[in-house]
This record gives sequence, structure tokens and C-alpha cells, in this order.
Amino acid sequence: MKLIAAVLVAVASTAPASDRQFRLSNVYAPGGDGFLWTIFVDEPPEVLGRIKCVEYTLYPSYPNPNHQVCTRETQFLLTEKAWEEFNVVVRFFLSDGTTTVQSYMLDLHSPSRRGTRTVPQSSLAPPTIRDPKQLFKGTQPGGLAFLSSGLVILDTYNDALLEAATEVLATIPTGILTSPIGIASARSGGRDFILLIQSTPSGDSVVTAYTTTGKVWKSWPAHAGRFSSIASDPTNSRTYLAITSYADFSLVELPTKSIADRSNRPFSPVATTSTVGYFRDAPSGPVAIDSGNHRLFVADAAGGLFVVDTNGTQGHWPRLPLKRGLGRPRALIYDPKANRLYVGAGKHLLTLQFQSALATPMVSVSASVVSEILPGHFRNVTALAIDAGGRLWVGDSDARTLSVISTAGAITQVLP
Repeated sequence: MKLIAAVLVAVASTAPASDRQFRLSNVYAPGGDGFLWTIFVDEPPEVLGRIKCVEYTLYPSYPNPNHQVCTRETQFLLTEKAWEEFNVVVRFFLSDGTTTVQSYMLDLHSPSRRGTRTVPQSSLAPPTIRDPKQLFKGTQPGGLAFLSSGLVILDTYNDALLEAATEVLATIPTGILTSPIGIASARSGGRDFILLIQSTPSGDSVVTAYTTTGKVWKSWPAHAGRFSSIASDPTNSRTYLAITSYADFSLVELPTKSIADRSNRPFSPVATTSTVGYFRDAPSGPVAIDSGNHRLFVADAAGGLFVVDTNGTQGHWPRLPLKRGLGRPRALIYDPKANRLYVGAGKHLLTLQFQSALATPMVSVSASVVSEILPGHFRNVTALAIDAGGRLWVGDSDARTLSVISTAGAITQVLP
């Protein structure tokens, strides 16, 4: 992804006031235990042309209550989450150097406002670089994925995709994401894609492939059950999805070629609970992939961690040795170079070091050493990724940080 730096020029608070009032509007959709809402300036192009930037001030309880939007082509829209209606203070910075302030009461109940607002991809402005410390004030890293050009962060608080390079972050302009669940990267047809699991307003789920500029490329619905997690290995062109339905569970492979050519090749089944029947509770994620040894690591809702043979020849899923009471694993990542599995479970970051590479998927899976990395440092590990240099990136949604850990197990950087 090519980052385009843009300098946001601050307008002095002493700018003269204007009596001009602008029409505002919003739409909303149920999202989780609250609402996903979008506010925008509901004016024609000739009126929008008089506005330079719009600053929205939300309720003080938001981690980052102030948002300045300077994208005229999207009608200065802002998308956020809320649990109830409240007044939004809106400051308009006009092209003639004046400002005007008005308030707008969000409407999260009128049937006529229910829905989502999308923006044509051609009208989206390039991403704006912002200070990572300011950006992370309102960010919860819920998923990480590496492309050939850098790191992509799934921000589950703002339902947004961010890209990281050097010491800056930028928002990838995707329009509106709906309740994102999981993220992975894929390479197909010589191109990088971002794969995202999202919930729909009806309660179903879809997997959407985005280009590196945020354009929707293709979507796949879950015809039976819901997608609960995703794992990929772009180097070996492998992508796997977990599907849950009540107490049933299945693993399928997404044909990588179908991403680039937008074909409708069916998923390839890998395994189901009906064929092996070993989970203590319905698995709901996460999943990690080890393509070299043809295996997946899968966590169930009761905190169990299992090994799955992707060749489909396995009749028993071994359970890996984890300490009881650690809680449910929220993030998994396998490092093929070190033959090591990382597990994020609440405030614990564990590593399972296998003694040797496995000749077959199920040989000596119990011959592993479990240890904890940096005990006491994390609050809630929700995202893991490994870069080309073997460094481990750890997303902590409660601390709202990204920690970079060297191959020796030492922290080399923390954002912000």
C-alpha cells in the first residue's frame, strides 16, 4: 500500500464566526450490543464546496471524542458506535476562513434512518496520515495481518482498517465496515488482498476481499452457520475459515485462485465436529495455520487447543497442553521458522515450542514446552502477527497498544 502523506492545517480558534447553518443527517444499524451510526452533511455539492473541514465532538466518554473530517467527496461522513442517542457538537470550517458551530441530536430509533450509508470508491480521498499516538487513543487492535507492503490493523472499536508503516498509521478508506470479526491477508494473481469477516444486520456473516486501497473486490456468504475465524498463509496460498452453527463446527479452505478471478469456486471441506467429535464446547475461534506440516491449530470456547490435519486423514484431534484457568484463547499465530505456536489468552501470552519439525501432522504433538512471555505486561491479548524478520506483533485491546517482540523475547517497540 502506498501511503500518501497529507498535512492537516489547523484552523485558529480565533477565526471569525459565521451565522450559516448546515443541514446534518444520520443513519444507523444495530451492531453488537449497541448501534453503528454514520453522521454526514446533507447538502448539495455547491453547498459542500463552501466547507473546508468538519469537526465532530462526541460524548466525553469516547476514548477519542474529537474527529476532524476534511473529505468533501464523502459529505464529511463519520461512522462510530453508540449505545444511546446524544448531542453531537459540530464545528464547520468554511473556505472563506470563518467558522460556525451547531449541535445535532443523533436519531437511533426512526425506521426511516435505519440502514447504512456507502460512498462510491472513486470518490474517496487518499488516506490521511495521523500521529499514531492520537490515532491509538480510540483504537482497539482486534486483528493483525501482514501484506507485502506492511501491517494492516483491524480496529474493532471504530470498525476500521488501519495500515502501519515506519512510525505512522493511516486509515484505509473502506466506507463502512459492519461488525468486523476477523482479518487475514492473501495473495492471489500476483496481488495482495485483505480478507475480512463481517457480521450482517440480519445476523449472518460474510467474508469480503478488499484491495489494498480499500475497494471491495468480492464477498462470500456463510450458507450454513457463521464464519467465526480466519487464518491464512499468503506464502503458500492457503486460507482457512471456521464456521460455527450452534454446537456444530467445520473448517473449510477458501480457494485462493477464486479471489483474483472473482470466480465462485466452492469451499473445500477440511473437518467437522460430526466426523471427529472431540471438542468440549463449540469452537468459535481462533485458528492458526501451519502449511508446511498440513495442520491447523483450533481453539474451542472452553479454552481447549487442538490440532487438525488439513489432509482430511485424521480421525482424532489431539489436545495441546495448556494450563487450566488461563481463559479462552483469543489469538493464535504459528511461526514456521521457529516451529513455535503463540497463544494469546486474556493477559497471558504463551508460546508452545515444539521439539522438532513434525514428519507427519500428528507425530509428537505433545512433545512441546509451554512458557509465558513477559508475564504481567499485557492486559488482553487479542491480535498476533509475525513479520518477515520473525518479530512478533501483539495487539492488546484493553491497553490499546501494539507491542513488537524480538526473536529473543524482548520488547523492541510499543505503539503508542
